[in-house]
Amino acid sequence: AETKPASLSELAERSGRAKSNLSRTLRTMERYGLVRFEEGEGREVAPRVNYSGVELEMSFA
Repeated sequence: AETKPASLSELAERSGRAKSNLSRTLRTMERYGLVRFEEGEGREVAPRVNYSGVELEMSFA
């Protein structure tokens, strides 16, 4: 979110992850409403988030 990559390729390069693996992870996150994609140049898409943090609450029985 802080670096606002212009494409999935740019995020893959910055994160050191393979583009295919990163794409699969982000698509899963998109299904849960954690990530959205904006259209970029050509066929590229840019991942975006609308929040600055995530809070997880769990109860242990």
